Amino acid sequence: MKPNTFIIRKGLHDNQSYASIMFDPWGEPLNNIVKFVEDENRGSTTHESGTLFETYKDGNYLVIKGKTPQEFFKEYNEMIESTLWIFNNEPFRLLPTEKVLMTGGGLAWLWQALSNNCKNVIICDISRAQIKFLMALLNEWDGDSYGEFVYNFIMKNKIVHFHVNLQEQQDKQMDRLSLLKDKNTFCELLDDNFSLLFKKYCTLKDFKEQFLLIKNKVIIKNINIFNELKNFSIHQINLSNTTNFKYNFCNNSIDKLQDLISPATKVFIKKIKTSKKNIDASTPPCVKLDLKVPVEEIHEEILKIQQYLVPHREDSGLGWSSFCIHGQSYDRTREESYYRDVLPYDWTKEAQEHMPNTIKWLKSLGLSSFKRVRVMCLEPLGFINLHRDQTVSELGPVNIAITHPAGCEFYLENHGVLSFVPGAAYMMNLVNHHAVVNRTLERRYHIIIHGDTRPLLSNSI
Repeated sequence: MKPNTFIIRKGLHDNQSYASIMFDPWGEPLNNIVKFVEDENRGSTTHESGTLFETYKDGNYLVIKGKTPQEFFKEYNEMIESTLWIFNNEPFRLLPTEKVLMTGGGLAWLWQALSNNCKNVIICDISRAQIKFLMALLNEWDGDSYGEFVYNFIMKNKIVHFHVNLQEQQDKQMDRLSLLKDKNTFCELLDDNFSLLFKKYCTLKDFKEQFLLIKNKVIIKNINIFNELKNFSIHQINLSNTTNFKYNFCNNSIDKLQDLISPATKVFIKKIKTSKKNIDASTPPCVKLDLKVPVEEIHEEILKIQQYLVPHREDSGLGWSSFCIHGQSYDRTREESYYRDVLPYDWTKEAQEHMPNTIKWLKSLGLSSFKRVRVMCLEPLGFINLHRDQTVSELGPVNIAITHPAGCEFYLENHGVLSFVPGAAYMMNLVNHHAVVNRTLERRYHIIIHGDTRPLLSNSI
């Protein structure tokens, strides 16, 4: 189904508009497009900030009148606050720190607590059911059958809303309640999945013995994790997918994300905005290119690969994700040295299926070879902290804006704020420090080309 586009006049209640447009009633992300403007957008229907929308199965939307956000989101909030997440719906990354802040959904907290470096896991979760489950698990479970413990907990506490999420996949299509009709099958499925995840994330052999030892490591709070962010550094926080969680938009906690922008990044931004450009003519920090980018075609195809976006360099920012169009695989988005082995570079299967026009345009650029070519997504209110990507001063990667909402800024050392608009392209010298802050409720999509990009300098502006 083709995504709907909504234009909202900016105001104090943008988050609620976003929550009603960009997620379905159960909180599943949708592929809609939202644009926030200062004034009327000619030729389009522009809604006031705080307008609430109700969607129907055929994709039509109805403007809700007469309901406050508290009333409109009441059913959703009550559901989320009584939902149990049995397993996580995405792969987990262990943080190599002594203390970690994270949510209590699934068992990621358990694998973190079992890791060698970890001394404290602070769990904050808005679900009362999840908190009750975690307390029971730590105080009552003998460590034998996870499936049986979960089954008995659901039945005893009459849990209606729960997610199983086998093999770290969102179980949207699974009829979860029907699973409970056969206790043995339910328990077997959960125990098999538990064993699979234990082998993936833990090097320990005796789970039961180690499980008894972690109980004093875990602190549990029934509060929104966003209320605890100020007490931790970004490298100590595992926010999972809470940066794209409907609950945090409709309840206005999402704005606290930007409190995690590092002090060094804030100082850098202030300096960039007040200092003069210092350009070495031999190797400038960037060169603008004219690549005649088919923005609309590429954007349409990017919307088709949303499910394949993977978190990217979580220690460097929040809400940053990526997908390889050309590379070792769609989810190998990091530099070669990050991986233990090196696979052949090629157009990924997922990109060939969903992004044929983008590939056709990339091939038309006349480059002799490509390395990584990636879609880079920065979520609403996401940011990339100050860093640099190379130690040798030379031009190389090409950064191309597909969408770039006004209010999202790319700060580049020795240059200033890059003038990105959709279709703008720069060849970058990333020995210069840089940072990106998306202060909007729109997603920023860029494409970055690595490889022998030098021929593109003939297109410089």
